[in-house]
Amino acid sequence: MLIVVTFLVDFIWLCYWGSAWSEDNLAETWERGVQHFVLVLSIINFLVKLGVIALVVMTEKSNISENIPSKLSSMLPISNQ
Repeated sequence: MLIVVTFLVDFIWLCYWGSAWSEDNLAETWERGVQHFVLVLSIINFLVKLGVIALVVMTEKSNISENIPSKLSSMLPISNQ
C-alpha cells in the first residue's frame, strides 16, 4: 500500500515540477541541467514503481481480492468472479 501512495505522490510531484521547470524561466544553464537530471531520475523512479505495482498485482491477485471489501472487489478487474 505504501508504494501505491508514494507512486501517487510521485505523480503529483512530476506534474507540478515538470510543468514549473519546463517554463522559460531565467535559470542558469547548470541549474537547467540539474533540473533535467532530477526530472529524468524521477521519471525512471516513477516507471520502476509502476512496474513493481504491476508485478505485485499479478503475483498476489488472489490475496488482494480476498482482502478487499466485496462491493469494491466486484468493481475491480482483479476479482476472481
